[in-house]
Amino acid sequence: KEAYGIESAHTILRGTLRYKGYSSAMDTLLQIGLFKTDKMNLSSFTWGDLTKHMLGDRHMSTTDCKKKLLALFDGDRLRVQTVVKLGLLDSSPIPAGLNSPIDALVDKLASSLMMPPDETDVIIMNHSVGVRLPSGKREMHRSNLVVYGEENGWSAISSGINAEYGM
Repeated sequence: KEAYGIESAHTILRGTLRYKGYSSAMDTLLQIGLFKTDKMNLSSFTWGDLTKHMLGDRHMSTTDCKKKLLALFDGDRLRVQTVVKLGLLDSSPIPAGLNSPIDALVDKLASSLMMPPDETDVIIMNHSVGVRLPSGKREMHRSNLVVYGEENGWSAISSGINAEYGM
């Protein structure tokens, strides 16, 4: 309620639907420590180095790192696969100028999860607001937004964000 500046509201429900496994993947990255904002000198780090460092030992082998991840996530192999598929155990260097785990992660995700030009996205938003008027009468107000991305053009998220800032 406070975050939206409507402390008088009795109930607020907010959610975002993502693809299957999204929450687990984000929790995996969080648990490893890649959301940390602490400043670090990452100039000589590879992605594998950073992941291993966040797990306590930058110089452990990749095999040991996977074992440590399996232990951390109670044997959940899908979480280890998430780390591998995102390239977080790779020997490629972290780009210069990135000074925290979250900065490095954002850069990695932005480049590795970029939508191919022949794909499109969609935003579907529904806001339902129930109000009780001073007279005691209840009303439900609804607002819907559907934005489709353009093939080889603007994504829906880009269009949607720009529309919000333009208002």
